[in-house]
Amino acid sequence: MYKNFFSLLVCIFVGNFTFAQSLIELSQYGKLHNVGLQCYFLEDVTGDLPLDSILAAPYQKNFKLSTQEIPNFANTTSAIWGKFTIKNEVQDKWLFEIANPLIDTLYFYAPLATTPVSYQVKKTGAMFPHNTREYKNNLFLFTLTQPQDSIQEKTFYFRLRSNFPLQIPVTISTLQPLLEENHRTDLGMGIYLGFMIVMACYNLFVFFTVKDKIYLYYVGYVFFLALIYANFKGYSFEFLWRKAYIINYYVPTISNIVVVFMLLFADNFLSIKKYLPKAQKFIYFLFCVFGISTLLNPFNYPVSANISQPFTLLTALYLLVVSIILLFKGVKVARFYLLAWSVYLVGLIAYILNLNSVVPSNLFTNNSILFGSALEVVLLSFALADKINVLKREKESTQLQLVASLKENENLILEQNRVLEAKVAERTQDLELKSTQLQETNEELNQVVEELNATNETLSRYNLQLNVQQKEIEDKNNALGESIQELNATNEELASTNEALASANEEVEMQREAVLKAYDSIKILTIIGQKVTQTLDLKAVIHMVYENVNQLMDADGFGLGVHNAKTNEIIFDGFMENGKELPFHYHRTDEENYLAVWCFRRQQPIFINDVENELTKYIDKDIDKVKVSAGEVPQSLLYIPLVLENETLGVITVQSFSKNAYTEAHFGLLQNLAAYCSIAVANANAYQEIDSKNANITKSIEYAQTIQQAILPKPHEIRQSFTDKFIIYKPKDIVSGDFYWYSQVEQYTIFAVSDCTGHGVPGGFMSMIGNSILQDAIDKQQLRTPAQILEHLHVSIRKALRKADNHTSDGMDIAICVFETLADTGQIQMTFSAAKRPAYLIKGGEFIEIKGDKGMIGAAETADKKPFTNQVFIIDKGDKIYLFTDGITDQPDNQRNRFGIVRFRDMIRANHHLAMADQKQVYEKALTDFSGYQEQRDDITFVGLMM
Repeated sequence: MYKNFFSLLVCIFVGNFTFAQSLIELSQYGKLHNVGLQCYFLEDVTGDLPLDSILAAPYQKNFKLSTQEIPNFANTTSAIWGKFTIKNEVQDKWLFEIANPLIDTLYFYAPLATTPVSYQVKKTGAMFPHNTREYKNNLFLFTLTQPQDSIQEKTFYFRLRSNFPLQIPVTISTLQPLLEENHRTDLGMGIYLGFMIVMACYNLFVFFTVKDKIYLYYVGYVFFLALIYANFKGYSFEFLWRKAYIINYYVPTISNIVVVFMLLFADNFLSIKKYLPKAQKFIYFLFCVFGISTLLNPFNYPVSANISQPFTLLTALYLLVVSIILLFKGVKVARFYLLAWSVYLVGLIAYILNLNSVVPSNLFTNNSILFGSALEVVLLSFALADKINVLKREKESTQLQLVASLKENENLILEQNRVLEAKVAERTQDLELKSTQLQETNEELNQVVEELNATNETLSRYNLQLNVQQKEIEDKNNALGESIQELNATNEELASTNEALASANEEVEMQREAVLKAYDSIKILTIIGQKVTQTLDLKAVIHMVYENVNQLMDADGFGLGVHNAKTNEIIFDGFMENGKELPFHYHRTDEENYLAVWCFRRQQPIFINDVENELTKYIDKDIDKVKVSAGEVPQSLLYIPLVLENETLGVITVQSFSKNAYTEAHFGLLQNLAAYCSIAVANANAYQEIDSKNANITKSIEYAQTIQQAILPKPHEIRQSFTDKFIIYKPKDIVSGDFYWYSQVEQYTIFAVSDCTGHGVPGGFMSMIGNSILQDAIDKQQLRTPAQILEHLHVSIRKALRKADNHTSDGMDIAICVFETLADTGQIQMTFSAAKRPAYLIKGGEFIEIKGDKGMIGAAETADKKPFTNQVFIIDKGDKIYLFTDGITDQPDNQRNRFGIVRFRDMIRANHHLAMADQKQVYEKALTDFSGYQEQRDDITFVGLMM
C-alpha cells in the first residue's frame, strides 16, 4: 500500500514538473515539426539507469533543453535519455521520427492511459533485426497518437546508445508530409547509388576489354564507396542484410576497404613509385594501419573507428599533396586527379567535422560526402580518359624513337658482322694449333693411368688386414649390447609409472573438455537459431542447420519435414545425407508405419540408438521389411515434432549410420533446435502466402497494362494522317487513367486526348470505358462533329456508371479535334471541342490558345448545364496543334512548386519551330530537370501534331 502511494506521489511530481517543460503543440496539418530545440536530454554515463530511476525527481532536474536543432553527442560511450511533451490539438495520427539509421540500441517509451502512468517500451536499433521496427524503413518511426485519441498532453521518453557518432535528428509529423519528405530523400539517394553503380559497371566492362588493373581498382573503390554511403543512410541494412544486423558493426572494415582501393588506384594512376619512390613507401605504412583497424573491428569497434576516421582524412591529404607535387614535376595526368581529390576532400572534411560536432548539421554537411564523392567519381573517370590520351601520345613518340633506333642498330649490326668474320678466321687458326697440343697431352695422361693401376693392387692388400681388425671390434660391440638391455629394463619400469600419471591427467582433461564442449554446443545452437529464424527459405534453413549440426552431434543425415494441410502430407524437400541432397519425398499422415508420421501424429519424440532392436517400440514392422523413401537405412536416429502455439508444423530428424550415436545431451540440443526451426517454418509459410498473393496481384495489373497498350493507336496509323507528330505518354502507375484516341473515317480524321478521374487501376478502367464509347460514337452512331461526340460520351458515361442512382464524381476531361479536307477549296478544316481541356495552335508561327468548355464529361446534370460548342479553324500545311492532360502542368519539383501552365506555354513558344522528334526530347528533358527527385504526381499525356 505504501509503495503504491509513493509511486502515485512520484508520478504527480513528475507530471507537474513535465508540465513546466517546453510544450510541442501539434496543430498544423501537413507540417514537419523539427523538435530538436524542444527536446530535453540527460547523459547516463553508466548506461544502466532504468526508466523508473529516470522518472524520479533527482534525474528529472538533470534534463537539459537542447540548444541544437539537430542534437549531436559525437563519439560518446554514454547512454543518452531524451524526453519531449506534446499536445495533439489536431486529432490525427502523429508520428515521431529519429533520422539516424546508425543508432545501435533505441528504446522508445510511450505513456499508457493508466493511473499511475505506466509506459509501453518499443526496442529497436541497428543491433536488432530489422523486423523489430514499428515501420519497416531505413529510419526509426514511432506512433505518438491515433486519430481517436483525446486532446491532451503526453510526455514521451527515449533512450539511445551507439558506438557510431551520435546525432539525433528528431521530427514530429503526420504520415503524408513525412512520406513526401522521405521520398525526396530516397529519390536523391537512389539517383546517387544508380549513378555509382553505372560508373562501376561501365569501368568493369572497360577492364575486361583493356585488361588494365587500374580499372579494377577504380571499380572496387566506387562499389565499396557506394556501399558504405548506403549504409550511412540505412539502405544497406534495409535491403541487403536486414537479417544479419551484425554487419552494421563492420563499418570501419568497409571504410578501410574503400581507402585501400583508393591508394591502389592512386599509386597505379599517378605512378608514385616511379616519380616519388620515397613517398610511395608511406602507402605501405597506411596499408598496415588500416589492416590493424580491420583486425580490431570484431573485438573493439570504437578503437577501430577511431583509427579509421583520422587516417582516412590523412590519406586524402596525402594524396592531395602527392598530386600537387607531381603536377609541379610536369606529370600531366595529375591535373584531373588533383581537381577530383580537391572536391572530395572538401566533402570529406565537412562530413567528419559534422560527425564530431565541430560544425552544425544541415543539408550540405549531412550529405557533403555524397556530393563530393559523386563529383570525384566523374572527375576520376575523366582522369582515366585523359591518362589514356597521354599514354597514347607517349606511345606514338616512343614508336618513332624506336624506328630510328632500329635503323641505327641495323647499320651497327652490318659493321659488327664484318668485324666478326675477320675474328672468326683468326680464331679458327688458333683452334687448330691447340688441337695438336691436346693430342700430345693425351699420350702423357695414358702413362699416368698405368701407374695408378699398380697403386690399386697395393691398396687391396691393405684392405684384407682392415677386415680382420673390424671383426675384433664387432665382438666388443656385442658385450656393450648386453649392458644396454639391462638399461632398457629399467627404462620400461619408469615408462609404466609415467603411463599411470598420464592416465590420471587424461581423465581430468576429458572432464574439462566435456564442460567446454557443452558450452560450445550452446553457443553453436544459439548461432544456428539466430540464422534459421531470420531465413524465409526452408531449403536454406535445412542446408544452414546441416552445415552446423555436425559440430553438435553425429549427423550423417538431416531433414526437415513440413506438413502440407491441403494434401495431408509430410514433405521432405532438401533432405541431406552424407553431404548430398536426397530426392524430394513425402509421407501421407495416415501411413502409421513411418517414423515421421508417428512422431507428427502423436506430437512425441523418437529416440533410437539401435534400429534392429528398438524400431518395434514405435511401429509394427521388422527391420528386414523397412523401406526408406530415399537414402540408406540409419542405425541411430532422433525425431522431434515441430510445434508452435499448439499447432504441429512438421518434424525434424538427425540420423547416423553408427549404433549408439546419440545421448540425452544430443536429444536436448535437438529439442532446442526444433523450437528455432518451428519459428522458421511458420515464418516461411507466412512469407510464401504473402509473396504468392502479391505476385498474383502484380501479374494481373501488368496484364491489364498489356490490354491497355493494345487499344492505343499505333504510331504508323497516326503517321498516315499527319506530316509529323510526337507523343509523350507516361502513366503514374502500371496502368493509366489517360489515353489518346485516333480514327480515320471517310474524309474525317479524328484525334482525342482524355484524362479520366483517378489513375492506376481505377483510372485504367475509366479509360477502357471512354475508349469503347468513342468507338461506338464514330462507328455505330456515325457522329462527326466533336460537340456531338462529347454529348454522346457524357450521356453514355453517366449511364455506364449509373450516376442517376449514386453521387460519384467519376468522369473525364477530354479534347477532340476533327480534321476534314474541304471538297471545294482543298483546305483542311479543324473543328475543336473540349471538356475542361485547352489546346494550343501554332498557325503561321503565331501562338493561339483554344479554350474548351467548362463542363466535365459525366458530371451531375444541372439546370444551367450548357451544351458543348464547336470552334472551327482553317489549317495550313506546317501548322501544329498541341493536346495535353493536366498531369504535366501539375507536376511538382523538389520544393513542391508546380510546373504550371505559364511555364508550359512558354516552353512551346520557344521550341515549336524544332522538328517534332527534337521537341519531344526538349520537353521530356525539361520535365525531368524540373521534377528532380520528386515522384510523378499524375498520369501525363502530351501530343503534338503537324499538318
